[in-house]
Amino acid sequence: MKMRGTERNRRIAVTSMTALMAIVAAFTAGGARANARPFAYGYDSGTLPAGQHEFELWTTWRVGRNDVYSRFDHRIEYEAGVTDTLQTALYLNWSKASARDPLTGSLVSETSFGGISNEWKWKLSDPAADPVGFAAYAELTADTDEAEVELKAIVDKRIGGMILAYNATVEPEFEYDAGEIEAENVNVEHNLGLSVQVSPGFSCGVEVFEHSAYTDGKPRFAALFAGPVLHVASGRFWLTATTLIQLPALKPSVSGQRFVLDEHEKVKARILVSLPL
Repeated sequence: MKMRGTERNRRIAVTSMTALMAIVAAFTAGGARANARPFAYGYDSGTLPAGQHEFELWTTWRVGRNDVYSRFDHRIEYEAGVTDTLQTALYLNWSKASARDPLTGSLVSETSFGGISNEWKWKLSDPAADPVGFAAYAELTADTDEAEVELKAIVDKRIGGMILAYNATVEPEFEYDAGEIEAENVNVEHNLGLSVQVSPGFSCGVEVFEHSAYTDGKPRFAALFAGPVLHVASGRFWLTATTLIQLPALKPSVSGQRFVLDEHEKVKARILVSLPL
């Protein structure tokens, strides 16, 4: 039953994403915007030009754990170009999760606020004009009882209508306890994306995402995901979507499990939509 349920959820996610992208593609045409994000999880080195602003809406659906589980993560982002190579952004984060209560067997839902984030991205070289593009990225997320610092190195290359991007991320987490700040976990992520422009307003490709977590210097888990990514754009509007499926771990956990289904899910589907100002 679990396998059938997981496969059904996977098919629903892929079918829904494909249908949405087909509808958007049917109503959009024209050239892609230079700063449009070709990947939903990974970043390229592009930044907003000085003085330009936009809103971005993020929605991530996570489904498929050891038991019944479904979660939506939402972000509202206000992004601004400080200079032609430096941009900043502010985020509001919240989520809603539904899971089965192990004591009662009933489905329980909870909505939670995920704090406020501030992002800075500095473009140091261009992926088309230079041998490779490179950008440094830093993001601070603060909530009432915890904080996260995300540090990212972004390397990408554009060749004609193709872009290849790699991100390496280190993200330490901190807790506020009795007036003191204590280190909790350290997350390490690797993102690899390849996108090819099919037409002036449409591109598609693949994303690979790996997440490892460490506590007190000891590895807790390593989860690997891969899936298709689609991007459509018209003028200053763009939409990017991906569905990532968890792959068996290259190395089993201490308990012998090949999938991480306590802190990750079988399927992650994300949509990013720009709202130009």
